[in-house]
Amino acid sequence: MIVDLLFEYYTAFGTNPTYTILRSIVVDGHEIAWMRFEGIVDIPLFGKEGKPYVGNMLFCECDFKKDVGWQIHKGNPCTIGSRGECLPRQAAIHLRQLELRSEYLRRFEKTTDSDALFLPQQTPKIVCDLIEKVKAGEFIGEDGSGAEFWGGYFYLQTLASILDLPMSEIWKEADPLIEQKKISLEGAVVQKYRRPPPPRWEECFRIEENGFVGIASLPTHSKMPQCWKFERCEVGKKKRSLLGHLPLAYFPDFGPDVDDVEEATQELKKLMSNITSEKPTKN
Repeated sequence: MIVDLLFEYYTAFGTNPTYTILRSIVVDGHEIAWMRFEGIVDIPLFGKEGKPYVGNMLFCECDFKKDVGWQIHKGNPCTIGSRGECLPRQAAIHLRQLELRSEYLRRFEKTTDSDALFLPQQTPKIVCDLIEKVKAGEFIGEDGSGAEFWGGYFYLQTLASILDLPMSEIWKEADPLIEQKKISLEGAVVQKYRRPPPPRWEECFRIEENGFVGIASLPTHSKMPQCWKFERCEVGKKKRSLLGHLPLAYFPDFGPDVDDVEEATQELKKLMSNITSEKPTKN
């Protein structure tokens, strides 16, 4: 059990952070637990050094077991392994999702014989309830902390698993909630509603040819069209004219993908070659 593994784990890593079990699920003798961790920031981190931090996350025995989730390497402890490889862990996630599905079927007084027909009708209530559960620190059948990293509550994929619906249907169910200003989406992450910022394009690169400059720009947030914007202007002048757009293959959250840049470069060169017959105006 996890509590039996913590002493050796703390001996190796110290007690910053500490872990507390909030809910335990045992699958085939393997413990998976929704745990609270609390600690003090002890590394340079944007001025947060020395400040307390706290959070909840799913762990299992693998995480705390020596030579499975961690090891001593060159005299220092380090984490190893992959959480996704633990089958009991995946089973525990699925069991919690089934538990929530049953809860919602009971709570909202199922009126049809088909779960697939009934649950989608309750999507707004279920989304709001899941948000409240996350705020309260409950486990909703989602692994990792990706949604929190993106400033949200949970992924739409988790909602799809709870409702047993394909993602194509989940996207349709989410659209009215966005229109009603109940939620926002960052990719597939459900967030508190935020008014989208004004559209703004940011230059990524430019090409100069025959007195003209071709400029490739990217959207600065996900609520804008996810595409390249190509413009041109004369060398030394500010006035720009639109050349066209090119869809992005990948979201540029951390900068454009190299394949997107390569394709955009070739497209901008092609667009520039079509205007080489023109001559820049004289000053």
